[in-house]
Amino acid sequence: MLRSHARTLIALALGSLLVGSTAVAAGGPGPAQVARLDVRALVSAELPDGLWRAAVIDDDGIPALVVEQVRASGLATASGLPTQQRRIDGFRFGPGFLTFAGQAEALEGLAFGRRALRFDVVTGAERLICEVPLRGSDAFQARCAAEADVSDTAFGPGRTSWASRPEVIAACEDAFFGASNEAACLDRVARFPYPPAGIVAACDAQTFGDANALACLALAAAAVADPSRTLAACDAAMYGDTNTLACFRLALRARWDATPAIAACDRAMYGDDNALRCIGTAVRAPIDVSRTVDACDQASYGDDAALTCLSRSASL
Repeated sequence: MLRSHARTLIALALGSLLVGSTAVAAGGPGPAQVARLDVRALVSAELPDGLWRAAVIDDDGIPALVVEQVRASGLATASGLPTQQRRIDGFRFGPGFLTFAGQAEALEGLAFGRRALRFDVVTGAERLICEVPLRGSDAFQARCAAEADVSDTAFGPGRTSWASRPEVIAACEDAFFGASNEAACLDRVARFPYPPAGIVAACDAQTFGDANALACLALAAAAVADPSRTLAACDAAMYGDTNTLACFRLALRARWDATPAIAACDRAMYGDDNALRCIGTAVRAPIDVSRTVDACDQASYGDDAALTCLSRSASL
């Protein structure tokens, strides 16, 4: 049965995606053409306004969602053609928009409620709880929250505070000197969207002194998942805490894991200033451009020319 439904979804629901009739969540990037499509999960539900179907697809290694509606009357039902189709390639998280390509290892738990499609985004370090409203002004716009911040009764912020977790209290005690700095650490991480014990230890290890470690945690609040790997890449690429934190700030603006780009910019550029310029340019791109950094470095003479090359590529 799943194979039959999957073939129907590919032939009907996804056929129009290839010819440009797709809509995506506002603020997100346009979907790429489906190159090698694999349906990983498929669900359907009879709701008051008709039959709804949704699928998790793997598009050349990148997860995405396809949602479609078939009303209960008229030509749409007779032909099997959906009356609404949407492909969703990213989600709102807090004030920003993130792509599945940059953040999701997998999309799981696909299920319909009466008013929304629900699913989980697995980031590796954290599980995000997500929904896609099916009606209203925000219809088909995926939005997610950290598992720890979702209440039992409704989608939205809960009352869980990381500052109450023993492992987080211990991490702040180990990382900081004195009660006031330990308390400041707990205040910083209380509402992080991911378990913060790892980044507390990383900020302590990668910076010198409590003031810089607290500044590091303030930046880490912008991440969706534990950014310890990114911080370590910045520490390896930069000289001194000021430049390490500047690198970290820039890297967290990316909608994808910027760790490879940090290493590429460090290889390609001479000195921290140019490496930071490179990272700042790279993170503006919608996808990982670390290979582009390497190509621009090989094709250009001098850092300025390589940065000009990268700027053209990152703006596409």
